[in-house]
Amino acid sequence: MAIHDLPWRDEVVKRDNGECQAPRIDPKSGPCYDKHANRLPYPNPIDQLEADYIRLAAVGGRHQMARDHVLLCPGHHRGVGPSHGYVWATAHRRELRDYLERIYKDDRSPNEAAAERAFANQNIRPDPVTALAKTPPPDGE
Repeated sequence: MAIHDLPWRDEVVKRDNGECQAPRIDPKSGPCYDKHANRLPYPNPIDQLEADYIRLAAVGGRHQMARDHVLLCPGHHRGVGPSHGYVWATAHRRELRDYLERIYKDDRSPNEAAAERAFANQNIRPDPVTALAKTPPPDGE
């Protein structure tokens, strides 16, 4: 998605310093490339960057908010250039999500915070009596 026609463009650009976030998140990600596979200079020209949608929580459809997007160059976002189709953004979804979660940790809706607390407070260990009752008998019986 081109960054210049998005309503929350300025917020994403300010948060990400107008740079592709792949080298910041993963120093081994390699150089940045534009959509024509030409190497991008540093700092990246803002008109060459794209917004990658990262779903932070399973709450309805796509959110059109800055907190759900990260700036990436086409090389890291779509795999253009010498990567031969390897898409860095797809292979590093967890790291991108962690980056956004660190920034917006305190900016969650009350429902998201309550769901996170409820999940954290669950006792996930199985009851030993129930676990033994479900154990299959040995082969000889």
